[in-house]
Amino acid sequence: MAIYTKLSENNLKEFFLKYNLGKLLNYKGIQEGIENTNYFIQTDKGKFILTVYEKRVEEKDLPFFMGLMRNLFDANFPSPEPIINKNGNYITEISGKKAAVVSFLDGSSKKNLNPNDCHKVGIQAAKLHLITKNLTGKRENKLSVNFWRKIYKKVQKDCSRIHLNLTKTIEKNLDEIENNWPKNIPSGIIHADLFPDNIFF
Repeated sequence: MAIYTKLSENNLKEFFLKYNLGKLLNYKGIQEGIENTNYFIQTDKGKFILTVYEKRVEEKDLPFFMGLMRNLFDANFPSPEPIINKNGNYITEISGKKAAVVSFLDGSSKKNLNPNDCHKVGIQAAKLHLITKNLTGKRENKLSVNFWRKIYKKVQKDCSRIHLNLTKTIEKNLDEIENNWPKNIPSGIIHADLFPDNIFF
């Protein structure tokens, strides 16, 4: 379940007064996902997704995400369109948290992907890489090799409870990976959350 921020109809009606998206007709919390709270929103002007950003998302990263989404949408990539509020901003507050509204994408996710599905996803990932290769905005991947040791340090004291040699094994593996990680290779924007529930067919 990923509805961390529970919103009432009144919360949402007040929130959508900040947008030119019409009158709220219907809303429903979306159970899928683990990072943020998402609501399906229907107004008399269309369907939208409201995302309320939870703890792990840093506020300073939101302009990057919104700009990336805008660029992808403008390049006809199958990505939602971020919607500006009446003040011309992509980010608005609700219940003391940062939030954004994007257009609704038709389709549904599959629990099990077959090879043909994976091929289609690969084609779209390649298009994303090509569309974004000249974008100037960058964001460090905080789940990549440079951060693995920091992540490990947070759980290090619990490792020996799982297995007596787990600490030694992890440290050996981290040393080996860090020493052999390729240097000076091309880099760019990736979809770092490419799980089946984030892929619509």
